[in-house]
Amino acid sequence: MTLISVIDCETTGLNAARSDRIIEIAAVVIDTSGTVAREFVTLVNPGRDVGKTSLHGISASDVAEAPAFQDIIGHIAEVLDGTIALAAHNVGFDYRFLRSEFERAGTSAPTVSTLCTMRLSGGGTLQCCCRDMGIEFNPHTAHSALEDARAAARLLARLCEDGMLDLAEIASLQPTRWPSITNAKAAPLSRKGARDAAAAPPGYIQRLLAHAGPFSVIDIHENVAMEYLGTLERALEDRHVDAAEGETLVGLARALGLDGDAITRLHGGYLERLISAALDDGVITANERRDIQAVGRLLGCDDEYVRHAITAMDLQSARHTPATVTGNGQSLAGKRVCFTGESVCSYEGQPITRELAATLAANADLEIADSVTKKLDVLVVADPHTQSGKARKAKQYGTRIIHEPVFWQMLGINVD
Repeated sequence: MTLISVIDCETTGLNAARSDRIIEIAAVVIDTSGTVAREFVTLVNPGRDVGKTSLHGISASDVAEAPAFQDIIGHIAEVLDGTIALAAHNVGFDYRFLRSEFERAGTSAPTVSTLCTMRLSGGGTLQCCCRDMGIEFNPHTAHSALEDARAAARLLARLCEDGMLDLAEIASLQPTRWPSITNAKAAPLSRKGARDAAAAPPGYIQRLLAHAGPFSVIDIHENVAMEYLGTLERALEDRHVDAAEGETLVGLARALGLDGDAITRLHGGYLERLISAALDDGVITANERRDIQAVGRLLGCDDEYVRHAITAMDLQSARHTPATVTGNGQSLAGKRVCFTGESVCSYEGQPITRELAATLAANADLEIADSVTKKLDVLVVADPHTQSGKARKAKQYGTRIIHEPVFWQMLGINVD
């Protein structure tokens, strides 16, 4: 049987020869009639920032637990093995990235025959080419590697059917042997799998809530509550609780004698104060809602619980001071700050560019830095799970990291 591999790669950028990497790869193996023999898809942790999430729909949190390319290269080689050609929509782009990733993993991708559905269709985007050929294409799934590979496979099959490829010439091609790499077959991770895992309670939350007492907590000493909540707030500033921070919270809860019931009460109160701060101007923006939901998950509260809490507090017109959830009351004036990532906020209806961010921060008496050094006080991150070089260096130096919406709230700047 003549089999063709149709692949699609989502990447951090356009330059495979330099620092850009694959962050999602899919392969659909078909025969010339379009019958699917096998499929494969996985997210890939690039070990760096993910590029423009607005383009490919993949965030740093999606790839945080994904395998690195070198850990799934065995799957890729196995899926592609024995096919007579590699096809893609703009196949040169995908093949370049595939070769570069193989080289980084210490092996070489074989030389293969290629088929470009873009060139064979006369040019244009995958969506336009599919539309022109009467092939179903869901624009809402564009830039999903598996859906794009499936669409390109359908397009290739139609091109074969319409005689736009020489089937005799294709049938004469010899199957390509890809290297056997049996020790690099980590479990693949799909977008859905990554997001389902992210929605599950974090491990440290499960440990914090595991030891609920036989009776409901009636009172928690003020000093105990302040110490735990102060540590919790600092851990949540970047909207990501890493393993070390999780261990710190679990250890502190035990040292303070806080069982699962007490933690539930403290976390619930923290979430209510965060909602109250967002309601202080009478409306919760889309950005604020996303932030509250993100914090809710880190506190062990699912989205439904958060929605009910927002609705209840909105109906009650509850108003509390936001001071307890905005930086432990510490002023950032005079601090040296640096930004990383594409802003997720808007100011006065306009997206916050890096230049505007610097201006707003400078007007709040902060010093702006372009890079992360040991003298930096704060790194502001657009994505809590970013693996940018700045974020890695900040963690190495122990620099304070703050999520962008939290940073603007700490400065008293209203953003959308």
